[in-house]
Amino acid sequence: MAHVSTAERLEGGRVGGTQLTRIIAVLDALARSSGGLTRPELGNQLGMGRATTHRIVALLVQHGLVRLDEHQRALLGLTTARWGLAALDQLEIRAVARPYLQGLATKLGETTHLAVQSGASATYLERVDSPRSVRLASKLGDVVPLHSTALGKCLLTRYGSSKEIAALLGTDLKAYTNATIVNVERLAAEVSAIKRAGYALDRGENEDGVCCVAAPVRDHAGEIIAAISVSGPDARMVAIEPVVDEVKHVAAALSTALGYLPSGAQLRSIV
Repeated sequence: MAHVSTAERLEGGRVGGTQLTRIIAVLDALARSSGGLTRPELGNQLGMGRATTHRIVALLVQHGLVRLDEHQRALLGLTTARWGLAALDQLEIRAVARPYLQGLATKLGETTHLAVQSGASATYLERVDSPRSVRLASKLGDVVPLHSTALGKCLLTRYGSSKEIAALLGTDLKAYTNATIVNVERLAAEVSAIKRAGYALDRGENEDGVCCVAAPVRDHAGEIIAAISVSGPDARMVAIEPVVDEVKHVAAALSTALGYLPSGAQLRSIV
């Protein structure tokens, strides 16, 4: 039997622009629900009539995009799981992050980085230079400590206690400047505060005269997989609040681009 694609079957069913928009909205609503939705619940959320809702759900069930449980609640089907996994496999975090880092560097006028954890260190995966003549000297592949950098401290928020941090970094933390945190208990307390605030700050902890603001980047499962930062001379980063706001905003946008859905995300109306 010849394989007929979902696109061909949808085309055969005369799916127009408005119906396609509604189909997408139904799938999005189900993706955001924790235990599925009944057809009346879908209709109410999306402002669709009973007949329209039933017709769209039936079409999606037919093509394996939606399934109905024993209580007639609609849930995403296995086809959407296959598509989602394929999309995740195709994501290249460095390529996805590049325009976000570029926009951040342009707006704030400072060097931006994307880093991931490599054991007890963080490695730069991507960077965009400051447009200014005096800027941070770094290159792709550079390795920096977790305990003395804003990027590293963001990545440490995956660990819940001083015991876990000590198991990763040891208890003899190296001092790179007079401002470096070298006590594991104090570091754990700062990491806990960073987790609550959603960003990390490093004022001369890794390099004298350099200030860095970083925020975590999450994947589709909500796990912290990377961090982004803005770094520049301390003298240029005096008003830190606008920098913090922008870095957190861009990190959240990048996380969304990687599939992260914050808890309590609001479903947008389509009609």
